[in-house]
Formats: sequence, C-alpha cells, structure tokens
Amino acid sequence: MGGRRLQVRSSVAELADQPGSSEHCVQLHHDDAKSLGRNVGAYLARPLRSGGCALIVATPEHTEAICAYLRRRRVDVGRARDGGQLVCLDASETLSRFMVGGYPDPEKFDRVVGNVVRSSLARTAGGQLRAYGEMVGLLWAQGQFPAAIRLEQLWNRLRKAVSFSLYCGYSIDVFGQQFEPRLIDALLSAHTHLLPGAEGDGLKAAVLQAMNEASPRIEESGSGAARGGEALILWLRNQHASQADEVLSRARSYYRAASV
Repeated sequence: MGGRRLQVRSSVAELADQPGSSEHCVQLHHDDAKSLGRNVGAYLARPLRSGGCALIVATPEHTEAICAYLRRRRVDVGRARDGGQLVCLDASETLSRFMVGGYPDPEKFDRVVGNVVRSSLARTAGGQLRAYGEMVGLLWAQGQFPAAIRLEQLWNRLRKAVSFSLYCGYSIDVFGQQFEPRLIDALLSAHTHLLPGAEGDGLKAAVLQAMNEASPRIEESGSGAARGGEALILWLRNQHASQADEVLSRARSYYRAASV
C-alpha cells in the first residue's frame, strides 16, 4: 500500500487499553452486529470509564449492539448519554447533512461533525475522546468510492486540528471482487491501523486451506500470511489474479462452515 505504513493488529484489545492514543483504525466486517458491537464497545469503554467521551455515528442496529455491550461491561449508558459523555448519531441522517452533489462538503462536515467532536472534547477536561463511525462505510457500500475516500480525508483533517481517536467500520465482503488492491489501497492508506474483522483467525485459516488445495498449489512463502487474512487476500489477488476467484470461492465455503 502507498502512503503511510498501515499497522495490523491481531485484536481490538491491543489498542483498546492504550491511554492517550490518537489512531485512525479500520475494521472490515460482514455486518455481524453482535461481533461488531463487542469490538467497538471494548474500544469505547475506556474513555467512558475514565472521564472521557465517546461518539458513535452508526446505524441504529449497530448503535444498539454497541450500547448493549457497554451495558454488559457495567457502563451506565443512559447516564452517559444524558450527561453528554456519550453522543450517538444516526450515520445516514448525519451524512445527508453535509453531502453536496454526491461529495462531502468540507465546511458543512466541519459544522456538522467537527462541532460535535469539539463539544465532546470540551466536556472531557483533558480526557480522551474516541469516536466510531460508519458514514464512510455507507458511501463505500453504495459504490461511491471517491466520496468515501474524500470523507476519510476530512476525518483526518479534523484529527490534525483536534486530538481524538477514530474507529471506522466497513461492511465489505473480503471474499468478493470488490476487495482488491486497486480499490482498497486508498481506503487502507487513509488509516493508521487495520483491526481484524468478525472472522478473526478463521478468515486466514480458510484462505490458507484453499490456497493449499489450489492447482497449481499456491505457496505461502512471502505471501504475508502472518499479517492476517485481509492482507493475505490482497496479496492473492495481486500476485495470483488468475486463481484468486476460484480460491476465494472455496475459502468462503470453508469459512462459513467453520462459523456454523
């Protein structure tokens, strides 16, 4: 990938317990609300417990899944929302407020999102703000790839102006043709960290099994398998394009079978 070097993490926990960090991480998931809620909830729990703030800009289903996880972790979600420590916004509605001609407008984005971020930071009294967002993921799912990348750039501009951490969620079929280097490089390069999706190690195991059974067999050596399943798939599509669709179709079956 071009630009900055993306750091791959084996779990959300590697980042969740780090105080004072300012990362911009991304998780690619298969719209598994429960698993996503667990990951994002674990990430947001620290500032909510230590006097900081959290911002959620997600679908209603995902917001509820995140809040349900926080409640299980003994975070008083109602009190946090009433006191402004936790702000929850609808991703689709918020996105509509700053889109102009199919692209995010910088000034409107700053008024709509930037003001919320700054207001939240003002309540922390020096504490940490962590945000989770799905607006870019909505644009990506609609095939609006340039607009999605532009929105990531606006988030990064805001992060340079004020200090906060951002966790982005994309519902992307990593086995599908949309997940290929030409499209995904700019997306990943806009982030500092790649977090494992709901599939975890099961994704890598399924892809490796399919690679081993391919004809001719695809060797693991130099494939970047140690970096995780997503990186392995991108390597496969880049280096073995003629075999990738068949291998990944088989890998999808193995992954689904293991997930039952």
